[in-house]
Amino acid sequence: MQKKYTFNMEGVTSKLESFSESKRLAFGIFLLERSLPEFFQFQIDSDSVGGGELRAVLAQCWSALETGDRGWSDFVALDACEKIAPDSEEQSSRFTSAAIDAVDIACNMLEFLKVGEVQSLVDSVTARIDTVELFIQNNSTVGKGTELEERVASHPLMQEELRLLNEDLDLLEACVDTRHAVFAVAVERTGQRDYWQLRLKR
Repeated sequence: MQKKYTFNMEGVTSKLESFSESKRLAFGIFLLERSLPEFFQFQIDSDSVGGGELRAVLAQCWSALETGDRGWSDFVALDACEKIAPDSEEQSSRFTSAAIDAVDIACNMLEFLKVGEVQSLVDSVTARIDTVELFIQNNSTVGKGTELEERVASHPLMQEELRLLNEDLDLLEACVDTRHAVFAVAVERTGQRDYWQLRLKR
């Protein structure tokens, strides 16, 4: 029987609070990596700009994890990141909301690099779950009415996201707590799980 994954923000927050800064950063990188393909698909649909800034934010996060210095690379300022958020009223792409959330996650990661607070990561988790939930409701046959929340939670896209989220946390929790070890695990994880692929397409 296939395992069913659930979402518990209190549990996620508790684990993040127990993590070292390197592990927290790696977790945020995983979220940002998974969110970017939807922004790039939005760009294709709408002929919009902003992908360069988001790639730079990701590079900034990787640089901080690699060097152990959150301020070593400063490619994109927070206000520049905020400016690329799409206007939902002007776009028709079905990835518009996901693109907005991707920008939010990128901005949250810049905030984390600045102050190192867990809340930035918690906000990113919320944005990511909201992205998947809204995409399922708008692009699948889950319907409406009673038990909608359960149907969304059981949908393959949400189960995949929750599985990756839980596996990310478990992997980092078990990882040797040195910056080099966390960096190596993060590189391997993003490559093996193809976080660069567009997932919200079923």
